[in-house]
Amino acid sequence: MTRNPPSLFNPPPKHIVWDWNGTLLNDVETALFAVNRLLAEHRLPVLARDAYLECFGFPMRDFYERVGFPSDIPPAQWESMVRAYHDSLNLLPAAIFTDARDTLERLRDAGFQQSVLSALHQPLLDKELAENGLARFFTLVCGAPDLNGSSKLETGRGLLRGLALPPNEILLVGDTLHDAEVGRGLGVQCALVSRGHQNAARLAAANVPVFANLEHVATEILRKNP
Repeated sequence: MTRNPPSLFNPPPKHIVWDWNGTLLNDVETALFAVNRLLAEHRLPVLARDAYLECFGFPMRDFYERVGFPSDIPPAQWESMVRAYHDSLNLLPAAIFTDARDTLERLRDAGFQQSVLSALHQPLLDKELAENGLARFFTLVCGAPDLNGSSKLETGRGLLRGLALPPNEILLVGDTLHDAEVGRGLGVQCALVSRGHQNAARLAAANVPVFANLEHVATEILRKNP
């Protein structure tokens, strides 16, 4: 289902900024596996997929608290948990969504520049984009300075400085309410895709366009830029 508020892409965007995990990369099952492995190691109840989609969010510390971890995890234990989570991700590799490459090519061929803004640690982000053959599509690739899964807002400010475009000519496409929060904080337009780490019912609260897939996002962008 696609929900389109009246302010859909106004003015028409000139530069598309993509989130990575859950937007271009189909990694919900991989993340759920990693979270449940960590929960089981700490003798906490594991999550069903629907429950994961209902509670996942940023910052990751808040998400971990929601699924049963204490709020006062010591720094050394937190670092160990984060590394264990990322180690588990390597056990169940994820692939990009089937329409991701075609969408990037379609928009590139139509003359759009594109970038990536992710909460994933920069070296991992660079590695995954290269492994999937997607790095060539992007003007800028902006990942996180660490593995902690914190807010993307400050990284986004750096991206805007690098693009040097009016914020309202930039469209951020993501899959979580945090992407909408970042979009508002940066003053850019935002659209969300409802097949990632949060479900459509949660995303509706952001009051931004919500699309079923990337193909629908590209079609609307191109419709607004004839």
